[in-house]
Amino acid sequence: MSAFVVHCLMPYYEANSPIGKITNSDDFKYLARKLTHTVMKLKMNISNEDSERNENKNFKVRDYIHKYMANCGPVYKRE
Repeated sequence: MSAFVVHCLMPYYEANSPIGKITNSDDFKYLARKLTHTVMKLKMNISNEDSERNENKNFKVRDYIHKYMANCGPVYKRE
């Protein structure tokens, strides 16, 4: 799950991110860890055997990350 969260966060770490721009690697690592733990606490992880439900889970995680970063404004600032 952590690899997928990192994959979803990479566009916000790149130079051309319009919302939620992550400016340094420490913030990126902190945010990846925080979001991974949040997703795991929400029990959004399911077995890898059911690919249809797995795709649904990935969509929900990607959507959650996008909404979180949109709430951060143009540049992410650690709280």
